[in-house]
Amino acid sequence: PKAVACRIEKLAASGKEYETGMCTLALNVMYQYLFLVMWYLNVTLIFLNAASWFYTMFKFLNPNITHKWIVNSSMMQTTADFTRMFGYIGPSGRIVVAK
Repeated sequence: PKAVACRIEKLAASGKEYETGMCTLALNVMYQYLFLVMWYLNVTLIFLNAASWFYTMFKFLNPNITHKWIVNSSMMQTTADFTRMFGYIGPSGRIVVAK
């Protein structure tokens, strides 16, 4: 709760007087916004994690795409250059170092 009933003490000429009022709990207000930010952060991270998982599964199930990515990210221009340096590229697109 952000506001609670509280007893307020006042000094009067006849001594202490007590009044019941509503008090705002400042920490609860701050925690409310902190948890809201953390919730959005968690939802964002869950979405990015799921997207990364689907991308990894897509690459795993399509080895030719992984092979093309390796060749394109290397300094070699063609698959032939890549084959000359590393060896035989198998039928599934996996690299076989020894023939």
